[in-house]
Amino acid sequence: MFRVFSVWGRHTACPSRVFDALPFNSWLRYTGEDMIDITEAASRLIHSGMRQEGIEGGGLRVGVKAGGCSGLSYVFKWEQTPTPDDEIFSSDTGATIYVDPKSFKYLDGTILDCDPNMLGQSLILRNPNAKSECGCGLSFGV
Repeated sequence: MFRVFSVWGRHTACPSRVFDALPFNSWLRYTGEDMIDITEAASRLIHSGMRQEGIEGGGLRVGVKAGGCSGLSYVFKWEQTPTPDDEIFSSDTGATIYVDPKSFKYLDGTILDCDPNMLGQSLILRNPNAKSECGCGLSFGV
């Protein structure tokens, strides 16, 4: 079993036995299950995209905006640095995504993955909060 915790706004997961031994103070807070997972395939695609864009040390902004076939749509943007309010999630291989607080309420629990069957191996979001989705996978309803 893993537990998710946040250190200075950066989420990470660790085995429960390790987590239970950690010292709790103002900079360490248990976040429960609030997180976004990044699969290994998505991580590879993010690293590849960052190399192509010439971005080092940054990440991929994943957000939600009004619009699309189902009411809300996903947005992706390469960023050099996060904003102070962003939730920051990292994969085991170092791929980083930034999520603003308004988008996070729609994305909490999501798995960012890569679908090799789509042309160009596109990033896809397996969002447990979506009650409906558009056929293209970039739009959803809650």
